Amino acid sequence: MLYDNKKFLNLAFYESVDIANKYRIENLPKKIYKFIPLYNDTEHGLNTKNTRNLDTIDQNYIWASKSDSLNDPFEGKCYVLNENKILKSGNSIETFETLAEDFRNSFLILAFSAESEFLHPIQNLPMWAYYANNHQGICLEYIVENNSSLYQVCYEPDNSRYPLASTLSSFYEPYFNPEKLTSPHLDNDREKVMLGMLGTLLTKSKLWQNENEYRILHSYNCIEKNGKKLKLSDVHIKLNAIYMGNNCTDTINISRLQEIAQKHNIELSKMIIDEKNPKFEMVVKSIT
Repeated sequence: MLYDNKKFLNLAFYESVDIANKYRIENLPKKIYKFIPLYNDTEHGLNTKNTRNLDTIDQNYIWASKSDSLNDPFEGKCYVLNENKILKSGNSIETFETLAEDFRNSFLILAFSAESEFLHPIQNLPMWAYYANNHQGICLEYIVENNSSLYQVCYEPDNSRYPLASTLSSFYEPYFNPEKLTSPHLDNDREKVMLGMLGTLLTKSKLWQNENEYRILHSYNCIEKNGKKLKLSDVHIKLNAIYMGNNCTDTINISRLQEIAQKHNIELSKMIIDEKNPKFEMVVKSIT
């Protein structure tokens, strides 16, 4: 059964957050995939090897980014502030802008792809092109050992951003009005609003939907840095396999990947084009 983000949200807002999270945890993918470049992009092209990425893999680490260092300028900004409503409430627009920015900065994002009803990630040709140096890089397969912090990205079908004033007001109202802290419904309501806030980090334009993205959100409290290397165990995933792109032919990179695969006892494969295959699908050839 494939995970359905709309069903998750309906369960959260019309039944309970606990029921929704139970559904999410039971139905999220067991394997997730990440495309990795082996060369740095420069103004002169791909002329510098990125050995740091291979070192990170070998050390069982993974890079987690802040939202503003990712490649979508609308990361964490899938909303527009309803300025009229904010001003009528007696609050300042600057306060809400600061609250939204603080929330974005309180998480690191780890982005992955997962299998969809129509396509397996390793057959996603644009992903190889965009994120793995035009098939010269690799794709990593991870087993999800605990998916409590794993979420599916939602792609807005009409390509619209939504007003955030109400969500922010509900989330922070107890801090502005201390008497609200005694409300018997506060915990459940704030859990629902928290999901709405998380939605700002999990919603993208439909133009990105071919990535079928899933994200691990990791709590973070450092404003200055763009991200951090995390141990795989810290985000509850385990490296299970490495797929080399069809154009991954550099003998030094291949040798290093073989060493990593042998050291960590994982499968190493290469994506191959079968000229006789009538479909736009690559063949997986085992290397180890």
